[in-house]
Amino acid sequence: KNVVNKRQHERFKLPYVIKFRCAQTDSVTEWDAVNPIDMSDSDISFFTVDRFIPGSSMQLLVTNSILKEERVYSCRVFRSDKSKSRSMFYQTVVMIENMDADAKEAYLKVLAAFKKEAENNKK
Repeated sequence: KNVVNKRQHERFKLPYVIKFRCAQTDSVTEWDAVNPIDMSDSDISFFTVDRFIPGSSMQLLVTNSILKEERVYSCRVFRSDKSKSRSMFYQTVVMIENMDADAKEAYLKVLAAFKKEAENNKK
């Protein structure tokens, strides 16, 4: 069976923790910490206890420990499906939206650091 990879950007599996919360304007919800399954230039996949409605808004708090920098990114849920490997969880994929040049540069630095760490873990 020939499977075509429809992904636009290369993905990296990461040992890092990111935080997320629903992005309602009146939300004072605390951040939930998760380990990303993988990450690309445009999206991040992670396990959640709850199922999120595709199209709903979410915020991600991404920390770059190397640069001692934190940023909040606005995201939109792309999909949230029952995990095949972890029956109690959903695999949620969010697309990062509306990054200005500064935010994009910071995110790409985090992605580069994560990629390097992931490659080192393969050795």
